Amino acid sequence: MSTRREVRRYLSEHRSDEQMRQVRRMARLGTSLRMSRMMAGSFGFGVNLIPVVHLWFSRVETGLFLSLLQGICWHAGVTATPEHEHVDDFERLLLHWAGRDPDDEAPMLEDLVAAVSAKLRRPHLWKLALGFLPVIGPLLALMINGSMAACFYRLTQRHYERRRPPIRIAR
Repeated sequence: MSTRREVRRYLSEHRSDEQMRQVRRMARLGTSLRMSRMMAGSFGFGVNLIPVVHLWFSRVETGLFLSLLQGICWHAGVTATPEHEHVDDFERLLLHWAGRDPDDEAPMLEDLVAAVSAKLRRPHLWKLALGFLPVIGPLLALMINGSMAACFYRLTQRHYERRRPPIRIAR
């Protein structure tokens, strides 16, 4: 099971019509920091709930987690700008979240896959290793996923706050 392979698979399909329909349905989950943290954490909690089986389900969790991040970005983008203006923002924000400085252009797929895989690798290994422990594994996954989603939510909100036009008060 390679995190890099799962990230590459997700990012190669994330603009498909079916994926965008799912993200638009999921966007309601990205409306608040608490909801984003709770949903991302619940994916990790649910995957690590059953020891040994969590090894197989961890592949599914990577796709679900990235879908949630895309939903958070899509919701913030729609509330701030017209849809055609925030098409490439998810990739730029994901790259920035992964620790690299985003450019004005959309990042290359390989750069994005490498950065996101590196960001997810350590938490993924912790969740796999401690997923064998009945109570600790699910709680750790809840905290890890919730924390990562909260960081992405804050980054997305800051990004779109800068792009919103200032509110003018009529005199």
